[in-house]
Amino acid sequence: ENHRVSMRNIVLSLLVPLVAGSCLPDAIPPENRKNLVNPNGETYPVGLFVSSYAASYAAQYLGSILIQEMLGYNTTLNLDNLRSGALSGYYGLTGCSTPTNTDDRGCIEGVTTYSHITFESWSGYHHDWKFIQDTYSSMAPINRGNMGYMGFITAFIPKLVQEQAYSAQGVALEYYRNWNVSWNQPWNFFGGISSVEKRNLMPCNASMMQDDPAMRRHVQFTGDTDGVVIANEKYSGRCDDNYWWLPPACRSNPSTCVPWITGGTGWSVEEFMQKFTTWNMPVAVGVATTWGDYTTLPLAGNMAFYWWSPDPTFLELSPLRVEFPDFNKREHDQGIQTSQLNAISIDTLVSRDLPVLAPMVDRFADNLEISQAQMDALLLEQKNTGDSWENVTCRWVLANRATWQKWIPDQSACFPGFGLYDTVVKDFVEMRENATNQITCQACPPGTFSQKLEDSIGTGETYICVPCGLGTSQPSGAALSCTPCKVGGYQDENRSTECKRCPFRTYQDEEGQVACKSCPASTNTLGLGSIAPSDCGCLEDQIDMDRSGSFECVACMEGMKCPALSQLVDLENGTSANGELFTPMIMEGFYTTKDSPTEASTLAEQPESFTIRSSGAAARELALVEPLVPPGLEVFVKIAQGLAVCGVFAFLTLAYYLTSSKVTAKATVLFATTASFGMLVMSMQNLGLVGTMTVEWPEGLQALFSFCQLFLLDIDSYGFSCLAGFLAQEFPEYRERLYEFQMFTYPISMRLGFDLGSIRFCSWSYDSGTFVDTPALVLGTSALIPGTMGGGTTYTEISLAQSCQSIRFGQSEPIRYLLTALIFPVGIAWLALGYGVSRFFPEKYHWEGPKVCSTMGAFLQVGFSTMSATSLAPMMCFQHPNGLRSILKYPGVICGSADHTSMLVFAGILLVVFVFGFVALCGFAVWKVPSWSAKRRDHLVASVRFLVFRFRLALRLARLYLGR
Repeated sequence: ENHRVSMRNIVLSLLVPLVAGSCLPDAIPPENRKNLVNPNGETYPVGLFVSSYAASYAAQYLGSILIQEMLGYNTTLNLDNLRSGALSGYYGLTGCSTPTNTDDRGCIEGVTTYSHITFESWSGYHHDWKFIQDTYSSMAPINRGNMGYMGFITAFIPKLVQEQAYSAQGVALEYYRNWNVSWNQPWNFFGGISSVEKRNLMPCNASMMQDDPAMRRHVQFTGDTDGVVIANEKYSGRCDDNYWWLPPACRSNPSTCVPWITGGTGWSVEEFMQKFTTWNMPVAVGVATTWGDYTTLPLAGNMAFYWWSPDPTFLELSPLRVEFPDFNKREHDQGIQTSQLNAISIDTLVSRDLPVLAPMVDRFADNLEISQAQMDALLLEQKNTGDSWENVTCRWVLANRATWQKWIPDQSACFPGFGLYDTVVKDFVEMRENATNQITCQACPPGTFSQKLEDSIGTGETYICVPCGLGTSQPSGAALSCTPCKVGGYQDENRSTECKRCPFRTYQDEEGQVACKSCPASTNTLGLGSIAPSDCGCLEDQIDMDRSGSFECVACMEGMKCPALSQLVDLENGTSANGELFTPMIMEGFYTTKDSPTEASTLAEQPESFTIRSSGAAARELALVEPLVPPGLEVFVKIAQGLAVCGVFAFLTLAYYLTSSKVTAKATVLFATTASFGMLVMSMQNLGLVGTMTVEWPEGLQALFSFCQLFLLDIDSYGFSCLAGFLAQEFPEYRERLYEFQMFTYPISMRLGFDLGSIRFCSWSYDSGTFVDTPALVLGTSALIPGTMGGGTTYTEISLAQSCQSIRFGQSEPIRYLLTALIFPVGIAWLALGYGVSRFFPEKYHWEGPKVCSTMGAFLQVGFSTMSATSLAPMMCFQHPNGLRSILKYPGVICGSADHTSMLVFAGILLVVFVFGFVALCGFAVWKVPSWSAKRRDHLVASVRFLVFRFRLALRLARLYLGR
């Protein structure tokens, strides 16, 4: 027999050439085959990763023949690095240097992968697959899907045994239910356990049956306590003869046990002990001593065995799987293994870079599909003949052209990013028909993009490389589109890898253009690639005098600094849309006038006065003077202010008696008058607050709001502005003179020769008969020259908000704010002082404490709106063009300055202590007044009389009304 097999192998080797030469008669010659070329220019063959089991050998050698001879690529197999299962292929295709080393796979991100395909890969290693995909995402292999069949790992029986059982008793032993001893006797078709030599079996105490956790789970999930032995609190499988574990179905009669053989130290012993116990199957578990024993014992054909498929070990038995209940994941996760494990997909994996390096090879790998019957035939032939895998697979290729021909991809069916390429003329083509008939696919080069082509030739759609058109470019290869040129660029040629930049004196503010737009005459740009018309401008030391959008470039005179792109409007505004570096300015020691903004003069040439044009009025000449106030009038004003303060204190004293009248059943005239007056004052206060908003109100409403602001108890409402008309009437010699000159510390964003500031003033208007705000020249110097309006800067017209309302005699804005904020604590202190002073008078003149508290509350209630607005005033800032901010109500105070900080301190005390504190006390009083009244705590009720004097506390809804 051995002699006949050897002769057969010799004949076959003579008839079929080795793959090292060529297997197919129409194979691409070895000298015409090519290697892969990566982006770094490195070349190497297509690597197929072989795992150390027969089906993997068969699949890799089969694929290698077709890749070499039909696709024209050189291949290599890792035959020098075997001893690995399918899991190592995962790491091999990831580029790991030691994929078979379970301790260190040698994986590094970014290295070159020399293994590109592994066929016949078992996909059951989900944890490792996810780890690779997450950790090495740029190199992780791609699963091209199932290659035509599934893998199984379970219990098998010889086909001949099944046929005998079915023929004799109609029993289908491939189904677990038919093994149940309650209605069948399957041992009649198998040899008994006594037919197996014990010298070929591993003792139970040396196998997985000694695993304590596994045996504990067996008892837990099956209840088979007789199937284990407990010694020193350790569980082990019960083997009465030390070789066979018997299930309950045949434990009492071992002669009825069917032998089931597994390998290793007990592959899946725990699983099948549970299955055989749960489903009442008379199957004894034994473990073969060696691999040779495992692969030999079942060949006797009279026993069941553990096996996986596809594999050639027991193929001559034509084994059949024993089917158990469908897989139950929930039970399996708990350790219950009585259901059938799912079939495992046998897949094709490719490296991450293969679709780019060799798309045709990648498509071939994706197309390869073989049935399990065909794979079993390959495996069985190699086992029976002992021939090399090269020769066995070559014979299969020769005999099955109709099968593998469908795997070969159409060479002209290109993927996106690739295009049709003629390998003879070595150029890209736009159609499949050509004389050479050597059309393949290659990545589209830079300057082109891949475009779909549909025709009637080939197996379907394909792609061609199309040159980038005008106004576009593409620097990368394998592109799907061309990119329009960005603003500042253009392209007037086809097949461009990059766009051109607009030259000097041109710009482009649109994308995808074929030319640039020219700047106006006499202008230029600062560099290449200008993107907007505003990039065009006058040259350095010139300034654009045109305001309409055209250009009129004139030379800048001495005393001016004109960078490129200077404009007159930027000189006047002190800022440029192009940034500070392009802002024209007046140099230190020079100034300009409004009529001649580009003619700079030195400070020594300053005139005594300037013409200032007021809004809506004729031009007039005003000279700067010191703040002029007639001495007699200043004394008069101070006396008037003192009397006003005394009047406030007198009113507070009178309020004690007005708000503490006796409560009667019916409202008295005084009560009604007082209540009505209080509500009127509160209403007018609200109107006054509305008037403080920065809104353009109609003149009639503005007058009403101005009057109502008198009731806000705001000291700014009682200042010099009230006397403005009187001054103009009594001192006409000052009508057209400047009444106040203030130099503010915050600069307008002009960044010129000196620190900038702003002059703001009031001028008398003959039209309205009042002082009005006047647009002013913005002048700034480090030290203003008396009597002149000179400065080291240019000018701009501004509108000065509330400047007329801000004129004061020597009072700074923080002091005015402090005086306003102190009205309320001083008023409370005055009433407390009155209470204390009254104690020095006879008892009938003593002030009562509860009534004093009520008067204080009434005073804070009347002034609550003003108190709230005053506390919030320093917290409202507005921003200047240069980024600095001023307080809205006090524009002379810069937010963040020391003055602002002191104002915030006073505001915070006023807000927390008086505003929030007053609201909290009122809320508490409203809540407690009904209970105070019920308990006759009259002194407490009298303390909050200002809240309740309009209500009758007996009402059930009193608390609700008080809350409102």
